[in-house]
Amino acid sequence: MPGEGSLDALAALTETDVITSVECFDCVVPLPEPVRVGSAVVASRSYAIVRLRTQRGAEGVGYAFGRGLPVARIISDALAPVLAGADTRVPERVRERVRGAFWSYAEQGLLAVALSAVDLALWDMLGRRAGLPVADLLGRRVAAVDACFIGGYAKLSGDDPAALEEEMAGFVAQGARAVKLTIGDASPRDDGERLKVVRRAIGDDRLIVVDAFRTFRNLDEALHRLRFLEPSGLAYLEDPFSESLAPLLAELRHRTSVPIGLGENLSGHRAFRALIASGAVDVIRCDATVVGGVREFMAVAALASAHGLPVATHVHPEVHVHFASALPDLHPAGLELMLPSSGLDGFHHLLRTQLEVVDGAVVVPQRPGLGLDLDWPAVERYAHA
Repeated sequence: MPGEGSLDALAALTETDVITSVECFDCVVPLPEPVRVGSAVVASRSYAIVRLRTQRGAEGVGYAFGRGLPVARIISDALAPVLAGADTRVPERVRERVRGAFWSYAEQGLLAVALSAVDLALWDMLGRRAGLPVADLLGRRVAAVDACFIGGYAKLSGDDPAALEEEMAGFVAQGARAVKLTIGDASPRDDGERLKVVRRAIGDDRLIVVDAFRTFRNLDEALHRLRFLEPSGLAYLEDPFSESLAPLLAELRHRTSVPIGLGENLSGHRAFRALIASGAVDVIRCDATVVGGVREFMAVAALASAHGLPVATHVHPEVHVHFASALPDLHPAGLELMLPSSGLDGFHHLLRTQLEVVDGAVVVPQRPGLGLDLDWPAVERYAHA
């Protein structure tokens, strides 16, 4: 139940409070060592961070994975003029205002990503004004969410089975009940051997997810690769093909026992409706920083639930722990976590404090809003690096 201070804050939401400032930071954080992501080599991670301020002094922060693309510029050049003067009391009305201004692209590509970051900032502001975590605004069910620990990325320095086994055993020592690694960079046989190493390290009672990064070229190759993967027992296979090849994925589902996870790059819940109708997916993967924001994410979760499908989020646990804590149909490996020590992500360099992980579970932050404790000097430093 909200405390007295929260009730006072909720009462204050009846007062109009309009946006007077939109700041956006394009932060590029180098990785300690380049990693292979599908056919690409990634040496840094980029984040478009947006900060909204209002006439009454309220503040809200959101962000999206920039992936080296001009998301921040879209926010500052295109969205900011539309956001100016918008009343922040109801985030959905602001989102509709922006969607109306750019209706022809509102559910497509980088505009949807930019809108996602803005919408998350609006909900962060709403939570701060109400004195509540966004998780509580969404109907939080649990205090902590089991994490799927991510590792096993191919690195330019080479693939060391002993290091992979040590990494996965380390996840287990921290309480991991699910792990995820990448495949597709090596031969089918070598990928199969890597999975055997992982299964040996984590035991038989934990889940393994593999991410193919859309590296499978055709159905025959996919079936050939899966023959080497199936013996290790997969919770699901992520992204063997692009979402645009849904009929091919449906055929793959029909001809293998491995569940398929898909959807992290889709924007707008209607795209997920078509994906589900195609029969191509077992696990709905949704990213709040891509799909269009809070309403679109929850609409996707409702669609998945209506079809008896579990939901998994796509990295960004700082944001997704709020959604995951409220979902009744979250997949057991549905909240992904890249530890700062993994060298796979750089967002922790922009934060003063990190998410709390206890016995393999991410604790829902109790700070109001999204609870992002940004290190603003670091944000500005990486934005100008």
